[in-house]
Amino acid sequence: MIAHIREENKVADAQKEVCQKEEAECNQQKEEAEALRADCQAELDKVLPILRDAEVALDSVDKNELTTLKTFQKVVAPIEMTMRAVCILRGETPIKKKEGMVTIEDWWATAKKKVLTNVDTFMKEVKSYDVNKIAAIDARTVQKLKDFMGNSPDLEEERVAKASSSAASLAKWLRAVVAVYEAYQVVDPKQKQLNTAETQLKEAEEILAVKKAELQKVLDKISGLQKEYDEMKAQKQDLEQKVETCRLRIQRATELIDGLANEKQQWRKRETDLKEASLCITGDVLLSSGFIAYMGAFPLAYREECQENWQKLLQKFNIPRSQDFMLQNILSDPITIGRWTNKYKLPNDNISIDNAIILNNSRRYPLMIDPQIQANRWIKELEKGPEKPTEKDKKSRLLIIRPT
Repeated sequence: MIAHIREENKVADAQKEVCQKEEAECNQQKEEAEALRADCQAELDKVLPILRDAEVALDSVDKNELTTLKTFQKVVAPIEMTMRAVCILRGETPIKKKEGMVTIEDWWATAKKKVLTNVDTFMKEVKSYDVNKIAAIDARTVQKLKDFMGNSPDLEEERVAKASSSAASLAKWLRAVVAVYEAYQVVDPKQKQLNTAETQLKEAEEILAVKKAELQKVLDKISGLQKEYDEMKAQKQDLEQKVETCRLRIQRATELIDGLANEKQQWRKRETDLKEASLCITGDVLLSSGFIAYMGAFPLAYREECQENWQKLLQKFNIPRSQDFMLQNILSDPITIGRWTNKYKLPNDNISIDNAIILNNSRRYPLMIDPQIQANRWIKELEKGPEKPTEKDKKSRLLIIRPT
C-alpha cells in the first residue's frame, strides 16, 4: 500500500506542477489584462470630465433663445459658425443659394431647416450622445469638424459667449465630442486587445479548472489511501501494544511467582522469629513497664545502666528476654517513629524517641523538662487539628496548661 501511495503521489506532484505553471501563466495574463483595462480607463478619464462638463453646459441652453434665433434671417458669425459645426457633425448637406453670379452654401438656412425645426427634439438628440455614440461617428466627419473648428476664429469661446450663451454651450459640447472621439481612437485598439486577452484568459482558466478538478480527484484518492493506511497502521500499533501488555503481564506474573517463592521463605523465617520472640514477652514487658514507670526523668547513661541491671536480674531469675532489647521495638514501630520524626518534627535520636514512646503510653500527664522547646514543637505539630475543629476534635486534642 505504501508503494501505491508513493506512486499516486508522483502522479499528483506532476499534475500539481502543471497546474501551478498554468496558474502562473493565467495570473500573468490577468495582470496584463488589468493593466490594459487601467490604461483604457486612464485615457477615458482624461476626456470624460470634459464631456460631462459639456453635458452640464447643455442644460444651460435656452430653448426659447434658439427658437427666437430660428426666426432671424441672418445671425452674427459666431452663432452661424456654431450651427454650421452642428450641421457638419450631423452630416447635413448645406442649402445653396445664389448671390449675384456666385452660388454659396447657406449654413444658417440649413440649420434652421434641418436642425432647429424642432428645438426640443434637437436638444434630446444632442444629449443622447454618450461615449459609444460618439465613437460610432464617421472618422471623416470628425476630422472635417475638427478642421473647421480649428480654422474658424469665430468659434473661439469668448466670441461665441459674447454672441449667445446657448451657442457657447453648443460649441463647448462640440469640442468635447471631438476630444472624446480622439481619445476613443486611442482606447479602441487597446479595448480590442483587452477583449482578446480576456477571452484567452477565460479559456485558460477553464482549462486550468479542468486540470485542477483532475488533480483534486487524485488528491482525494491519495487522501482515501492515506486514511486507510493510517487505520491499518493504528490497528498494527494497537496489536503491538496488546502484545507488549501481555508480555509485561507475563513478566510481572513471573516476578510475582518468584517473589512469592522468596516471600514463603521470609514468612517461615518470620514465623521462627515470632516463636522465639513470644518466649521473651514476659521479660520484654517487664523491661518496658519499668522504662515507662521510672526512666522518664533520667538521662541516657542512667537509663542504660538501669536497663543493664534489670537484665541481670531477669537472667538471675531465669526470665527470658530479648538479647537486643529496645523500647522502640516493643512499644512502637518504624512507621510511627518515621511519622513523628519527619512529619511532626520530633528530634531523630534514641532518647527523644524513647521519651515520645513513654509519653504516648503513660496514663497520667507527664512533666516535660524542655529547655530547647523540642517536645513543645513536636506536641503542637502532633496535636494540630483542622482549622475549624469539631466538638469531637476539641475533646480529643491535647490540653496544654501553662503557669500564669
